[in-house]
Amino acid sequence: VGVTAPVVERVRPSPATRPAWQRFVAVGDSVTEGLCDSSRMAAGEYRGWADRLAMLLAQSAGGIGYANLAVRSRRVADAVDVQLPRALDLGADLVTVLIGGNDLVRVGARAEALADRVGDAVDGLRGVGCDVLVVTPFLPAHARLGSVRVAFERFAERLVARADGAGAMVLDASAHGGLTARGMWAEDRVHLNSSGHRALAYAAADVLGVPDAAALAGLDAVLHGDAEEPDAPPLPDAEWLVRHAM
Repeated sequence: VGVTAPVVERVRPSPATRPAWQRFVAVGDSVTEGLCDSSRMAAGEYRGWADRLAMLLAQSAGGIGYANLAVRSRRVADAVDVQLPRALDLGADLVTVLIGGNDLVRVGARAEALADRVGDAVDGLRGVGCDVLVVTPFLPAHARLGSVRVAFERFAERLVARADGAGAMVLDASAHGGLTARGMWAEDRVHLNSSGHRALAYAAADVLGVPDAAALAGLDAVLHGDAEEPDAPPLPDAEWLVRHAM
């Protein structure tokens, strides 16, 4: 006998009811730091989806304070013990959390326990009145990662449930086909390219109630269609595993 899981209705803030956030802080790892988003940046510098989201929030609200605390290679413990307390010290009233990928790729990762640790931190933020947008870590659709993909799915399922229970906003990126598509990822299949960072920024903005975010995403994709670097031929799986995944 099949059992159908209950569907959670998430209420997205409308432009009329969206809080007037004053201070937005992003926490996470290299994805939020912005690696591989070099569009219109000086050599060796990156932009990233959180920076782009801050711009969208500022434009829709007439300005916002912003800090990006994300650092490449950071793990759940770093976000919970260092970055999130710092976000509160900075007086954040909106925090985005995208963390877990660097934990989940390790052998023996305990996906549910890691998600609960993030969930506990989200509970703490919500308890002091801070709005939170939880973004689940995700993988490209074409990467052959076997048990790692299962770990990501288990982590996301538990974290979404915890975030919903805390009244946080959620972007389940793994279920967003536009983010997992091949054209959104850099050659390493680990980081988003500029198209991916733009897509994630608009997806997050839509969840946060930024006016016309979805329509702006479509327009942005058209405007940048001819500006992107042509896709490099995909690396053979064995070479990719050695060069990037491992």
